[in-house]
Amino acid sequence: MPIPMVQKRITNAQSQPSAFTKADELHTRIRWVGLGISHYNKIENGQREASIKILDKLAQLYGITIDQIVHFEGDQPQEVSIEDKTSAEQMRLIQQLNEKEKTIVFEIIDSFLTKKKFKDFFQKNVAAL
Repeated sequence: MPIPMVQKRITNAQSQPSAFTKADELHTRIRWVGLGISHYNKIENGQREASIKILDKLAQLYGITIDQIVHFEGDQPQEVSIEDKTSAEQMRLIQQLNEKEKTIVFEIIDSFLTKKKFKDFFQKNVAAL
């Protein structure tokens, strides 16, 4: 799969007039990453895989994260918060987890509910004394 760094490079060039306007500046930056132009072009075109180290340096070069390089199309995972969801939506989200994760979530819920029952029980019975 090609890594669409060309689009990011063009975007950077438009937002920063001096960025990548000269071929020698691009060559210098790519050499900083530890690549030759040929190797870099092969990575961009999907003909060669980039190591994590190279991806990290490319992310630094373009001012983005490795995840943004790998998921450049906007398919980046978004943080999920269930606090503002309805109970049905919360259960739907939990059902998307694998079995081990669901078990852990339900064990945590069970633990909190058990603690609440004991707390309520002791408050009720201590108040009656």
